[in-house]
Amino acid sequence: MAALRGRSYPHPILETVQLEGAEGGGGWLRATHLNAGAELQVPLIRVKRPGTVQLPLLAVTKALAGARAASVDIEELAPDTLPARSDARTPCRKIVVGTPRSSVTLPAFDPEYFPVLTRHELPQHVELPAWRLMRLITRTVFASDENATRYALGGCAFEFEDNAL
Repeated sequence: MAALRGRSYPHPILETVQLEGAEGGGGWLRATHLNAGAELQVPLIRVKRPGTVQLPLLAVTKALAGARAASVDIEELAPDTLPARSDARTPCRKIVVGTPRSSVTLPAFDPEYFPVLTRHELPQHVELPAWRLMRLITRTVFASDENATRYALGGCAFEFEDNAL
C-alpha cells in the first residue's frame, strides 16, 4: 500500500490511505495513485461506528511507531462547524489515532474525493499469506526504479503460471 501512496502528486488525497470499517468488524484498506490501486481486506477487532476515513499515511505511521502489539483506536471527530464547501485539496476533517500510551489528532480529507477503484475480474485466483507476499516484494523491489518515467520499471511483476508464483 505504501508504494501506491504518492509522494509528489498534484492531488494531496492520493497521499492518504482509505480505511472503511463495516458493521460486522471487517474493514478495507484502499490506496491508489490513479494509474494503479490496491484494496486489502483487514480484520478489525471492533467497529464502534461504521464509516470511511482517509488516513494520512506518514502521520499515522509515526503515531503508531511504538504500538506494534497494542490495540489502536481510530475515530473521526465531529466537526465544530461544517465548511460551506469542502475542497479536495484541503483537509476538512479530523481523526484521532489512539493507543494505550498516547493519542494524536490528525487532519484528514473528505473520503468523497478519494478516487473510486475499478474492480477487474482476474482470470486466476492466487491466495498466499501476507508475510510471503511481503517477502516477495522486499526481495525484488531493489531492481525497480521509482524515478523512471516508464511505469513498468517502477514496480515488481509477479506472474502465476503452472501453479507457481
